[in-house]
Amino acid sequence: NVADGDLNANSKDAVNGSQLFATNQNVATNAANIAKGINFGGTAGSNNYALGDTINVKGDSNIISETVA
Repeated sequence: NVADGDLNANSKDAVNGSQLFATNQNVATNAANIAKGINFGGTAGSNNYALGDTINVKGDSNIISETVA
């Protein structure tokens, strides 16, 4: 059996199976959440966009849209 290794940028410790399993679970959870996209809703329904998609906003003279970096 191998004890949990220290996980940091300078560690030379070995990691064990339970540490790798936990990391893989976190990666899988993050990938699933990213794949869900993000929903934008309004009075006319909602739209789902994936990470990296472009969202176009249509307005009129009463609405000012700005892109902020």
